[in-house]
Amino acid sequence: MTLIAPAEGQSAPLSELRRHIAGYLIARLTPAVTSVATIVVFTRVLGSEQYGVFALAVSVTYTIAEISSQWLQQAALRFFPSRHDTADARAMDAAYLTGTISSAFVAVATTVAVVVLAPTALLGLRDAGLTVIALTLVTLVFETLRTRFPAGLAPTPYAVYSALSTIARLVIPIGLMLFWGATANAALAGVVLGYVLFTFPMAADLTMLRSPRLGPMQRHWLRRWLAYGSPMIGWFVSLQILASGDRFLLALLVGASALGIYAAAYDLVNKTVHFLANAIELAVQPLAMRSADLDDHSMVELLVRSSIRYLLLTGLPILVGSALYSRQLFGLLLLPAFVEGSRIAGWVALGVLGWHVTIMLQKLLEARQRTRVVFAAAGIAASANVGLNLILIPVFGYMGAAVVTAVSYGVQVVLVAILCGRVLSNVMPWRSIMRGCAAGAAMALVLLVGSDAPSAVAVIATGTLSVVVYATALLILREWSIRGLVTLVLPNPLPRH
Repeated sequence: MTLIAPAEGQSAPLSELRRHIAGYLIARLTPAVTSVATIVVFTRVLGSEQYGVFALAVSVTYTIAEISSQWLQQAALRFFPSRHDTADARAMDAAYLTGTISSAFVAVATTVAVVVLAPTALLGLRDAGLTVIALTLVTLVFETLRTRFPAGLAPTPYAVYSALSTIARLVIPIGLMLFWGATANAALAGVVLGYVLFTFPMAADLTMLRSPRLGPMQRHWLRRWLAYGSPMIGWFVSLQILASGDRFLLALLVGASALGIYAAAYDLVNKTVHFLANAIELAVQPLAMRSADLDDHSMVELLVRSSIRYLLLTGLPILVGSALYSRQLFGLLLLPAFVEGSRIAGWVALGVLGWHVTIMLQKLLEARQRTRVVFAAAGIAASANVGLNLILIPVFGYMGAAVVTAVSYGVQVVLVAILCGRVLSNVMPWRSIMRGCAAGAAMALVLLVGSDAPSAVAVIATGTLSVVVYATALLILREWSIRGLVTLVLPNPLPRH
């Protein structure tokens, strides 16, 4: 069932959206499972303090790599979809390769400065300096090249390289920790090798190395991408402050052990939400930008509305489970020292889900190339995040950081909603949200009744039953149907009788 009856000519893009979501869900399944396994294994092997150092180093390298290349990735997702199979593609690929190399130099130089200037409380970064620098470089190159696949409407190679690299980034670090010892540096070195193993095959698959040399057309695209993507650098800086700034403050003000507990709980919840949300975002971004290039903004709105609906209906059970049942689930996955982090799970789920709604709404602004206001909204939310964290972390520790996460992401979603203006009423699926909340209440009742599950089997059974109750409630409320589920993977709906 859909809340908007597609007009003639609209059903094909919506069907394409559903099929791309299904494809990316399959593509993200192995990385999602492997990411959770990485948290479970690494927390058990490293302990809270060394895991805190590992989590901080990964946050630093990912932040620098993405800030340095985000202008290019966002531009690719904006301009490639409608041109990936045209004569412009080769020139754009050459420009993209040049942009990747330039961004890599900036990222490495920035990482060297961060490692050298790291304060005493962040000595773990300095101890693993060369590994941290190498990790920044390979993270940037891998993530930037991989973005070219969804930009070219090619989910299959994206799926293959995502799955293989995440498996390698779990298996290789385990081997190095067994060989070198259970240290953050060994784990980080394994992650570097896991990236390197698939970066060169991916570059060869993209045929970028055979693209023409930089000429007037390539320079034209680089200038155009810089004009579009540069404001997105500020947006991503703000985004990383929202996502990771509290980790630096926890390390400085509380200590690596508290950071390790916080990072494990945050990442478990975040990666669960991200598995579903990222598949939807990867599917809608190129389709929405292609419609924008055709000046079909009504289709952009329809795609965004459908995406928000899918996001909230799949994200609400994660929010309910995180708020009411995280201690039981964490007890199955983590060591006792990390289980206390379950207190923050509900706040993190609320904040992260709100942030992904923001990302969907931003497509309306990006389609009209209003990237500067996107940056402004994120900058205000990031400023609120830093200010509140400086007040609450010294008093409440990582619990304060979790509450600030939810509040600051909430500020961002409100600001972006205001910027969307009257269009907001066209894209928010209010009836689906109300039905989802009703189904969530039924799920919450099951979890509260079964909260004292005496065994691991009972914990799993109660959690599974709650999800079944949620899905059944949505079915009764006619929010989904078997026919709608089938159309998720078939190019055309089943005929009505």
